[in-house]
Amino acid sequence: MTTNSKRAKTHRRRKRKKSTRPRRLAGALAYLGLGSNRGGRRRRIEAALREISRAAPILSVSSFYRTDPVGHADQPFFWNAVVAVRWRGSAGKLLALAQDVERRVGRTASFRNGPREIDVDVLDLGGRRSPLGPVLPHPRLSERRFVLAPLSEIAPEWRHPVSGRNAEELLARLPARPGATRLSSRPRGFAGRVPGTRGPRRGAAGTAGPRRPTPRAKRLPPAASRLRGGGPRRGSDGSRSSAR
Repeated sequence: MTTNSKRAKTHRRRKRKKSTRPRRLAGALAYLGLGSNRGGRRRRIEAALREISRAAPILSVSSFYRTDPVGHADQPFFWNAVVAVRWRGSAGKLLALAQDVERRVGRTASFRNGPREIDVDVLDLGGRRSPLGPVLPHPRLSERRFVLAPLSEIAPEWRHPVSGRNAEELLARLPARPGATRLSSRPRGFAGRVPGTRGPRRGAAGTAGPRRPTPRAKRLPPAASRLRGGGPRRGSDGSRSSAR
């Protein structure tokens, strides 16, 4: 046997060994709910997202939602968001991550349903059902507009593991209050909808309303264009101004 044939035989053996190795699991799709109503809402939620990204790949983050407090009305309004991550560990380790993120971002002790700097809840982990720490899916997920509204934004095809209803259907069953209003801003530096999913139906509960068609501007002759004010506007004091 020549040297070249020996090398080729060794190469084929190595290739077969590699092909028989089990492929590493991609992990489960997990959803976490974030909320804050104390000490800089945006700053706290974005800090929590950075901490989460160090432990798990972030796939998508919803817009911010301004939401009414639940359980204890006499407190400031909340900002809420939902983040989708790829998680390769157990449900218990995901819960430990959520609690560690709360500690790192600066959550302090408070009474039940009271004000808090940051709140991180495990909502769903690959559709699993579990009665123990953490309870999956989150036991109050179906009752919380501040969770379902951002969830329907980034994962309109998600379905509750027990009822089988999607987020929009669950939203339709809830009263209007406590409310959730989608804000125009989203966490900086993070993507929107989960890849491979369709966007939510326009005008669905907790989402932006229907788009209005943008009217086309009429083309004017050069002279008429100058008369209509082609240059910068000036106020009554002669200073320049621009439309917001």
